[in-house]
Amino acid sequence: MTYSRKICFTTVTHLINHKVSEVWAAMHKIYQMYMLCGFHIVEIAGDGEFAWIADQVASLPTNPVLDLAAASQHVGLIERNIRFLKEKTRLICHSLPFERIPALMLVHMVLHSVQFMNSFP
Repeated sequence: MTYSRKICFTTVTHLINHKVSEVWAAMHKIYQMYMLCGFHIVEIAGDGEFAWIADQVASLPTNPVLDLAAASQHVGLIERNIRFLKEKTRLICHSLPFERIPALMLVHMVLHSVQFMNSFP
């Protein structure tokens, strides 16, 4: 999931696994999408889990700064955005007449929630 501070835009994608190549491919795809829209990426924020992408980030054309939070810190805006997204997804989940939600349906509920969040500035 990515969050753009100034334009309040959230991007999310479904990953089958958390292999380095899969995560980097998804991140690079999001990076290219922002570049095609005319945005200049200057900073990528995340937690220590993303330390392994430092070399790949350094090779990007705009040379963004990788801002990693320490083990005991959180990235406030991203954490708040995730919490808000979970809330909206739970609202959809609890409005459905099912006791159990299939994984594919959950993925699409998250995608729908992000689309709804981005509709209103």
